[in-house]
Amino acid sequence: MTPTPSPRLQGLDLARYFAFVGMVIVNFKIAMGAEGGTGVVAILSTALEGRAAACFVVLAGIGLGLASNRSTDSIAATTVRRAAFLMGLGMVNMLIFDADILHYYAVYFMFAAVLLRASTRLLASLTVMLILMFPVMLLIFNYDSGWDWKLYTYADLWTIRGFLRHLLFNGWHPVIPWLAFLLAGILLSRMPLQSRRFQIGLILTGAVIYAVTEATSAIAVQSLREIDPELADLATTLPIPPMPFYMIAGLSSAAAS
Repeated sequence: MTPTPSPRLQGLDLARYFAFVGMVIVNFKIAMGAEGGTGVVAILSTALEGRAAACFVVLAGIGLGLASNRSTDSIAATTVRRAAFLMGLGMVNMLIFDADILHYYAVYFMFAAVLLRASTRLLASLTVMLILMFPVMLLIFNYDSGWDWKLYTYADLWTIRGFLRHLLFNGWHPVIPWLAFLLAGILLSRMPLQSRRFQIGLILTGAVIYAVTEATSAIAVQSLREIDPELADLATTLPIPPMPFYMIAGLSSAAAS
């Protein structure tokens, strides 16, 4: 029996557009070296930093989840082909732009191909586990390894060890914990997204969680700064490094979008 096609959620297309524009603005600042600027683009990109990309990954997860809900088992093979294409395109892009996100997408999609049919409980557990794994890894491994933070260059990016470290742990959008955004999107795809009541509830819940997270982070940073400035950096909602406060802020802002 052929699955009944669901009406297209036009709001998702609009959200993708805004997330994409946000990513372009942020990447423009990085490419032009406009860190710490005071212009409109610099101010806007600071507000969007880490949020636009996170939203885009969540939306990708929703798209994959909806496609999986509507189609047959072939979605896994299609997802793998997309991952292979994105990996090739991303590797080429990395030759001119180190902050490429496409090769990260490729790995996210490879995991998605395996997990699209996983139970809701398993996906939720993996999402939480990925978020909590990163601080543990931060205690075990050197997050600064490979980085020149003044020039934003990565010394051994094109070695196997450096590439894997950058991909999985301390790159721009590391699989741990960024894969959690994609899994959260797949979880959202299983919710009644077409319900106006659910949409309003999601926006309000996301906005409240985002505001509480930002406020809690600000208080924690202020308190920890008096003890150890480096420790305070771990309580921010900045995307580097992607600590739990950032992940929660990214997920909630994506939900509110």
